[in-house]
Formats: sequence, C-alpha cells, structure tokens
Amino acid sequence: MRWALASVLLLTAACSDDAAPAPAASSSRVNAVMANEHQRPLDAFCDVYAHADQARPMSTPPLSEGHSLAAATPGRWRWINVWATWCRPCVEEFARIAGFRDRLAAEGSPADLQFLSVDQAQSDVDQFVVAHAEARGSARLSDAGAIPALLAALGLDPGASIPIHVFVDPANKIRCVRVGAVDEDDFDLVKRVLHGE
Repeated sequence: MRWALASVLLLTAACSDDAAPAPAASSSRVNAVMANEHQRPLDAFCDVYAHADQARPMSTPPLSEGHSLAAATPGRWRWINVWATWCRPCVEEFARIAGFRDRLAAEGSPADLQFLSVDQAQSDVDQFVVAHAEARGSARLSDAGAIPALLAALGLDPGASIPIHVFVDPANKIRCVRVGAVDEDDFDLVKRVLHGE
C-alpha cells in the first residue's frame, strides 16, 4: 500500500499543470536539442533509446481484469502511451497523438496506438473515455503499486513522470521511451523512430 501511495504521489507531483519533465530523465534530451530536427539525434528525443540488437522486450506488470495490450499488427510498430485521467499534459496531448497516428498512416508509417492508464480505479477511466474517444480501449495497471515495476521494465528511473511514450518495434523490442508530452514539432522524430533509425 505504501508503494502504491508513494508511486501515485511521485507521478502526481511530476505531472503538474506546468508539464515540466523530470530533470534527471530529460537532461540529455534538453542538452542535445539541435536547430534542425532532421539532424537531431533520436537519443535526444528518447530518454531510453536502443538499437534492435540491444533493445529489451516489452513487458508490463499485470493489467486489470479483461484488459491487455494487444500484439501489434504483423510488421507494424506499437506506440504505447502511459497516461492517467488526472494528468493534464496527458489529456492535452490525446488529440495530438491520435492525429500523429493518422498522419503517420497516411505517410506510409503506420503504428498501432495503444493506451495504458495508471489510474487507481477503472471507474475513473470509464467515465473519462465517454468524453475522450481517443482513449477508448485503454488498458490499466491492475495495481498502482506496480508503477515502479513498469518504470523499471521501460528502463526508466523511479521518479519518471507521465505521460510516457513507448515505441515498440515489430519484434516486441522497446526501441524508444520518451518521458513527457510530445509537441507538434516532434512528428518527424516520431516518424524516424518508427523507421527504426
């Protein structure tokens, strides 16, 4: 119970209205920003970045009953968004990432967009998706106490904040994990990740 409370408090503190990313997780990204997005290294966008031969397999702690993260369509990447109903930056980027998904498909780089909630109660998620169709079908961790295990499985520090974006290649390997919201300017970088650069 203490782990669950501590995890929620950490994520709540990190997911403020200011949407400031956790300093430890984002410092390399901030330091590596370059003027030209096409020259910007992917490890400046990703807080965890790995080539296929070094990437770890995607796995999650147990999910709530009746929920799962589906396997990707054969040959396609998965883009998993870790979010919560109480996280303002998470909510604000739903339409943006759904738009990215549609634009990527139109440009020949389709990805299966999936959502994983860290809310404590399924009723919160159920009420939320009524007004936010983009989040329909979201899976949810069965226990908020499993948040540290999820962060560890993603290669992140325990203090990492949500939203978190996980890009999983067709072989179920984690190739990129980004802590913090994506911006409109990040589209080309997302596309590069999905091309396996």
